[in-house]
Parts: sequence; C-alpha cells; structure tokens
Amino acid sequence: MSPLATTVEKQGLAAEFGAVVPSGVPATHTIGLLVAPTWLASTGVALNAYVIPVTAFASRAPATAGRVFKCTTAGTTGAAEPTWPTAVGGTVVDGTVTWTEISTLMAAGTVTTVGSLEPSGSGYARPTVTNNGTNWVLQAGGDPASVLNLSSLAFGTTTASWGQIVGGVVYDATPTNVRAWGLLASPSAVATVAGVAVSVPASNLTVSLT
Repeated sequence: MSPLATTVEKQGLAAEFGAVVPSGVPATHTIGLLVAPTWLASTGVALNAYVIPVTAFASRAPATAGRVFKCTTAGTTGAAEPTWPTAVGGTVVDGTVTWTEISTLMAAGTVTTVGSLEPSGSGYARPTVTNNGTNWVLQAGGDPASVLNLSSLAFGTTTASWGQIVGGVVYDATPTNVRAWGLLASPSAVATVAGVAVSVPASNLTVSLT
C-alpha cells in the first residue's frame, strides 16, 4: 500500500499501526474497498468514471502496477487500449476520453467517498479497527517494513453487485484522511453478485510503504 495524505515513514509504521499511538495518529482505522471496471474499447464513458488497465494491471508491470484512472473528459474510448501514463497524476487521451491517474486525487481525499471509488449500499459497510497490537502486528525485517492485520475485516454481504474489487484503503476513524491505499495483484469479481459475504481474513492484509 502507498502512504498518501499522511506521510508515514518506515520507522513510523509501528506507531501508525499497532504500537504506542502518538498524537496525530488515529486510535481507530476505518477500512474500505476500492472498485473499478477494466477498460473496454469503443465504449462510452461518463465523467468521473474509473477504470483499471487491461494488461498492465493484470501483469503488475512495475511502471503501471497499482494504477487506477479517472475520466476527466467524457467521451468514447478508442479501438485499442491506450498507452497508460506511468507518472503520478499523468493523463492520456483515449479516443475522445481523457483519463487521469488518481494517486494525487487519493492523496487529496477527493475520490474516496462512498459511491465514488467505493461501493455504495447493497450491503456494503466499512469495518473499523482499533489501532493496537491485537489488531495489527509489525512484521520483522524487510525494507520497506510492513504491518499485518491480526483480525478479520468484514465488509458485509452483497445484496446486489458492488462491482469489481481492485484494492483497499485505510482511513482514520472519521473517516476523512487516507492513511494508506493499494491495489490487489489482480482484480476480484467476487462481489459482482448478491449473497456473497466479503471479508479479508486475519493475516491477509499487509500495509507497507512503496
């Protein structure tokens, strides 16, 4: 995951997640899911829609790994997938659509409202986690250092499609500030039907600096 709105240095992960919580670090974290479809050719796209790349996202190519793009000019996509920008906040024209990479928007907290990049309704709920050593554990060694969830995170049971899950986000308690965010190694369609209990088991969410 990538630290954004609040900078967390490697040495500060133990304080940010699960150890003695100093002033300015949340006592509670709120966890969210990120959903976005995969890019399609010759398709109408509305303003503020989101996509993930087809090939680059799936292969986790270093230059484009973890990229989500927001439509900042509505239109129709081209016949072939564009060459996605690798720069934070980079843009690309795709047919008559302009896509903008969202890392800077995540940092500003402008794309993380429920119903934007997160599911809305249909049984979706953000779990909260008390920031202590019972819920987070610092992993030994490694650079960057990382922390691991020690409790299961339940997001509810789908009553309708939530869309394609592409990643997750850690907020403070309110939640307003993004503490960290990141994308899955490959998107998951598990929440595209009703009746699915969506959760992240203990020891399956790693927060590290990239």
